[in-house]
Amino acid sequence: MASRSRRVSAAGERRPLPRPPQVVLFDLDGVLVETFDAWVAVLDACRRRRGLSPLGPEPIRRTWGQGILADCRVFFPGTDPAELAGEYDAGFAEHLDKVHAMNGAGALLGRLRARGIPAAVVTNSPVAMTHRLLAGVHDAGAPLGSFFEVVACGDEVERGKPAPDVLELAVERLGRGTRGAVMVGDTDNDRLAAAAAGIPFIGLCISGDERVESLEEVATRLALEE
Repeated sequence: MASRSRRVSAAGERRPLPRPPQVVLFDLDGVLVETFDAWVAVLDACRRRRGLSPLGPEPIRRTWGQGILADCRVFFPGTDPAELAGEYDAGFAEHLDKVHAMNGAGALLGRLRARGIPAAVVTNSPVAMTHRLLAGVHDAGAPLGSFFEVVACGDEVERGKPAPDVLELAVERLGRGTRGAVMVGDTDNDRLAAAAAGIPFIGLCISGDERVESLEEVATRLALEE
């Protein structure tokens, strides 16, 4: 997909958040769902299947959110990304008990829905695995996937985050532009992708156009409680 990204006009310049926004884009892992323990189990199983030593938590933490192409390059040299995506999906089916919704996820998504503000998932994770998580993880009495109009994944675009492609795909599927959109993420890749797309960024426990320490704070920052 051709990039239509708008670059930041000045290094370090903060963008004001739209209040309320017209669209909210969410990263998945570490923002909507806690998946770290499951990722450790799945990646180590994929390594053992190839006769490689397990990684353990620290290498995974250092490369958090890098996407499947980078996983192939760093952890599984010579592996076809489509093959690895299938293994990830099967692995998460086995380890779904290690995954849970982040605190406040369902409440925030419910507020957006009540205000008629569309929400989208923008993730570097593969399509099948992402939909499995969104269907299998519940919060506020419903599967997380029921709160989203659109899901855009890393294996649907030429370049994953930190490139803006997956964000641009999401707003395209919503039939909207990036104007009035905001993104919530927890990694440098998320922040860089939002900047490349010209979308204000709320950092969950990291710096951004605004920083929050919990999802509960996002509703206040976006004036959803007014």
